[in-house]
Amino acid sequence: MRASYEISATNKVRQLRDKGAYDKDTVHRVLDAGLYASAAFVQDGQPVVVPMIYGRDVETLYLHGARKARVIRLLEQTGQVCINVTLVDGIVLARSAFNSSM
Repeated sequence: MRASYEISATNKVRQLRDKGAYDKDTVHRVLDAGLYASAAFVQDGQPVVVPMIYGRDVETLYLHGARKARVIRLLEQTGQVCINVTLVDGIVLARSAFNSSM
């Protein structure tokens, strides 16, 4: 098994590149620490984002949803989804919104 995920045009960090990580240990720690994921997909040519709880088992990510739910039906049809998990461990407030950060 590879120690890190392959970098591609669809997963490459573009802003703050030095903060991105592709090694499996880091990615798995983020997934394991998260509570929910935003699942994004396209339905009838329109983007849709759905917050979902999830679980991970080795290399498989399980999304929680009823079999009749829109997102589950679309995933069964297309097999395509974009998952985003965000961990916030601190907020930096500045006088300027441009200098504020998470």
